[in-house]
Amino acid sequence: MPRRNRFLVALAALAGSVGSAETPATEKPPRETDPRPGQHWKDANPEAGLREIQVLEGGREIRAWVLPPGGQLKILIGGENRLLLQARLQMESRTSPETPFAVLWTVDGGAEEKREFRTKPHKSASFETGMGAVPGIKGDGVPGNKREAVLEIPTEGSHVVIFRLPADAASPVVVRIRYEEPLRSGEGRFATIGPKAQRDSWWMGSVSRLTLGYDDNIFLFSDEDVHQFEEQKSNHPQDKYDRVASVGDFYVDSDLDVHIISPQVDLGRFYIGGTLKDRLYLANHRKSYHEYSLYFRHLISNSISWKVFAGWGPGKYYRDLNPSQDPGPQRSHAHHDDYEAGGLVRVKWAPQLKTGLKYTWRLRDWNGSFNEKDAKIHALDLDVIVTLAKFLEFELDLDGEIAQSLASGGEQDASYRQFSPRLAVDVLIKRFSKSRSIRCGASYRFEYREYTTGHSRGRDPTHADRVDHRHRFEVFAAVQLGESTEIMLAYKRTKRTVNLPGRDSSTDPSDRDDDFEYTSNALELTLIFKFP
Repeated sequence: MPRRNRFLVALAALAGSVGSAETPATEKPPRETDPRPGQHWKDANPEAGLREIQVLEGGREIRAWVLPPGGQLKILIGGENRLLLQARLQMESRTSPETPFAVLWTVDGGAEEKREFRTKPHKSASFETGMGAVPGIKGDGVPGNKREAVLEIPTEGSHVVIFRLPADAASPVVVRIRYEEPLRSGEGRFATIGPKAQRDSWWMGSVSRLTLGYDDNIFLFSDEDVHQFEEQKSNHPQDKYDRVASVGDFYVDSDLDVHIISPQVDLGRFYIGGTLKDRLYLANHRKSYHEYSLYFRHLISNSISWKVFAGWGPGKYYRDLNPSQDPGPQRSHAHHDDYEAGGLVRVKWAPQLKTGLKYTWRLRDWNGSFNEKDAKIHALDLDVIVTLAKFLEFELDLDGEIAQSLASGGEQDASYRQFSPRLAVDVLIKRFSKSRSIRCGASYRFEYREYTTGHSRGRDPTHADRVDHRHRFEVFAAVQLGESTEIMLAYKRTKRTVNLPGRDSSTDPSDRDDDFEYTSNALELTLIFKFP
């Protein structure tokens, strides 16, 4: 299929995905307590020690447990998941007035949350077995109307959830705890099965992203190059631009992550997966590229995990260049293959503090005419995520790179060292429900790159004593459409400045500062879908 047609097909898929994510006006909107699409609620069993009871309602017997004042109920659950709390207050009679009550809970010993309710006596429901004597209540009393709350269990692994009734509560509360389990979508070893079965069966998951974007400088041209291209008047040979359809271009990104997840075992849980990323440009087809990767992840506990990965990006076209980076008549196609491998460790020290440490080895292998650009890179990245409140999260990244040029002899030496801090903030604007919200955020990254070649300026004027500053700024707004779907609009700006000491571009025509300086702006609309 021609690349232009592939671009249009991908664009149509994005429009269809966005349209399908909207709820038709005639369809009844889902409630927060409804299971997600393809899932259903299933009863969870608490640890032994609580008294079991049957609630009779509408001819049905509903199994539940009695939570007395000051008592607690413990549930073990596998994430990612949701819990549904169904609570009924024991009331004196059918004529009792509306009465408040509260239930508290913690997840993995974290901050205690409280949900307050008000209820009236149910018109017909009753308790099958005795509740026991309660001061101020005659006999077994009657159940109040059912009150519900949904708890999010956002991370993988095994979790302990403890529900508690305040010690000063006036009456016991009868509770029923349920968790989500996906409906079976097939038979066999990898059938889609729920959280309880996850502990003893393999299952599959995926995350997909589809992005429509526009970048006004995909070739990273300097301002002067952009002007010369637009005017088609250049002191450089025209073949510098003859394969450039436009300086800016529309593109479609498709990013798919598919993984299988092991049963929960004593050593934790294991993930085996792969990713595929495609970028298709509308006009500049030669700039389109593909990336592939494989990874293995071990979730030791809810707090600690590690991951190893390897990736490959073949034939990425840069632009037509002279092999020495100087203007001249012999420009040729410049492209490179990218290889990488590395590992990542993540630790959750507290509900409000998470850290990650990643090492990556990279190899950039240019085609034969540009072997002087070949380099191997060692990168070390540290990130710290601090959640100050439910609506506010900060992330600080400290990244470093050391690149060693593989050039030899009289070739140019592009070795460098780089330090790159990044600060990001994510703000929850409004939460409509547990699965629908609006958030926004911003980030800024500063990259300081110092070229470390030992060559003199006369031998290597492109890199000798050169220092680059790159500024990356991003803002975004995201709307969560449901448990599995999110749509995001982002603006990204990048600016690079270059300093070659001892030169002044206003007086020295051989100065190269301006040749490497550029600015680019990009606008992206992204649809994210997770399964299950």
